[in-house]
Amino acid sequence: MEMEPEVMSQTALDQLVCSEQSQMLKALIPYTSSQSQQFFALYAKLMELQNTVALFRGGQNDVQICSLKGETDPLEMLEDIRKFSYGKSRHQLDQIKDILVMIQLLKTINE
Repeated sequence: MEMEPEVMSQTALDQLVCSEQSQMLKALIPYTSSQSQQFFALYAKLMELQNTVALFRGGQNDVQICSLKGETDPLEMLEDIRKFSYGKSRHQLDQIKDILVMIQLLKTINE
């Protein structure tokens, strides 16, 4: 059985608010002095905060795309959340997903 890598990808929100510059600053942090690390980390997060405020200031935004489709599919939502989990949390999400699949199967059989 192949093990899934425990690498977290970016959420939709992170994709919208993280810039190339903030990512480069965060990648630079381990190579700087502890005093510089604090400055670069805070500056990168401040850039992301400014982008977040700008994103939500306009009202309608791209983060709402899933809620605009109408009824949310719980399995699709769990699959998306699962991408950002690992270890015990991922195992618990898998158990919830298995239960939902079983419930859907029982509903189909009863119809």
